[in-house]
Amino acid sequence: MKNYNYKNQGLTLVELLLVISIIGILAGITVAVINPTKQRERAQDGVKISNLQNVAAAIEAYYAGEGKYPVSSAGVPDTNVLVNPMLSTYLNSWPGSQYVYYTMTEGNINFFCVGVLNSQSRLYKFVSPHNASYTGGKPECGGVVLDCPIAATCNGSATGNDLGAGGQVCNLASTGASCL
Repeated sequence: MKNYNYKNQGLTLVELLLVISIIGILAGITVAVINPTKQRERAQDGVKISNLQNVAAAIEAYYAGEGKYPVSSAGVPDTNVLVNPMLSTYLNSWPGSQYVYYTMTEGNINFFCVGVLNSQSRLYKFVSPHNASYTGGKPECGGVVLDCPIAATCNGSATGNDLGAGGQVCNLASTGASCL
């Protein structure tokens, strides 16, 4: 009978291939579960929601201090600080060209809308508190970030910003509850 001394022997080729294949399978499962692209999109959407909230707070501060909403031009606030002091006094800088801003009037109510596309090709938008009876929406859907179909954009006309315009239903971004 032959006495084998396992201390001097290494792994066989089959054992080595088995270990490498198990490690590869575990790595593949880990990457699939973590999904870095989806995590990056979630992070970018979180930044967009935060920016919307910060911009909305600055616009409301401007309204409280100046008695009117900042002037908008082609979907962005006028950047001339002599015409529009919002960017120098209330907000350090506009977050980017993908953010749109409009002021509107429905009845005798003045309000504003700020929007940006999210990673699912939908629209995050913040519509200031306003008279929900004009829009057919719920009062709790004003003054919060909404997740809307792209057709429910901030476009400068009050009818295009109705929370349910053209059957386009917006949801609260925080809870997913419907605004109709």
